[in-house]
Amino acid sequence: MAKRFLLLILIFSIYFECVGQTAADYYKSGLEKSNWGDKQGAIRDYNKAIEINPNYAEAYYCRAHAKFAISDMEGAILDFNKLIEINPKDSETYNVRGQAKLKLGDKEGAIMDYNKAIEINPNYAQAYNNRGYVKLTNNDAKGAITDFNKAIEISPQFSAAYANRGKAKYNMHNIGASILDFNKAIELDPDDAIAHSCRGEANYSLGNYNEALEDYTKTIKFLPNNATAYYNRGNTKFRLGDKEGACSDWSKASELGSADAGSSIAEHCK
Repeated sequence: MAKRFLLLILIFSIYFECVGQTAADYYKSGLEKSNWGDKQGAIRDYNKAIEINPNYAEAYYCRAHAKFAISDMEGAILDFNKLIEINPKDSETYNVRGQAKLKLGDKEGAIMDYNKAIEINPNYAQAYNNRGYVKLTNNDAKGAITDFNKAIEISPQFSAAYANRGKAKYNMHNIGASILDFNKAIELDPDDAIAHSCRGEANYSLGNYNEALEDYTKTIKFLPNNATAYYNRGNTKFRLGDKEGACSDWSKASELGSADAGSSIAEHCK
């Protein structure tokens, strides 16, 4: 009898614990799981929070970002759509939805979202930078520079905007000006591997091989499995007369999947 009584107490305690869980409880649990890297577990908790409160904007926001983190862009966009339905004046949601659309290759949709984010908040530096990046990938370097200029005007310490503007200037064959922008990006963020790589490419194109070598070495420090960085450093070493070093870097690049490195090895490393 006593055992049955204890079992009933356990059953009812579990029942009331479950019944007592509020949307806020599940939301907080989701935040904790997300902070620990358990995005799937976090999403399950956000699902519960939204099931209890279908207009829980914070839960949609965090679930969208958790889905984004696990590359579920379609799911993230659905949540961003709901957030916009709840608050159509939230510029950040348009901006991040644009990023999700870009990940899916929808450049036109991404630009429309960045446009809307800027319409709501004309001083949104990140949205200008993101829109400029899409223009850059569409070979509109001039339009991209206009957006990067605006991002830098709003936020003068925005390192990524300098790096992106440097890429646009490089594409317009304004190599010297591109290096100045890469310099600024690296000054603001010394660990920016992409800025080092881009500056290395710019220096290489001007024949500044020692400077390029230094930049590619920094890139490899930050991205030790980047085949392109090893390949480019190999090319630079070859230009500097270090055939052995070049072949070593090309070998590593080939190991990491660079087909171009394999061709260089066949031609120069016999």
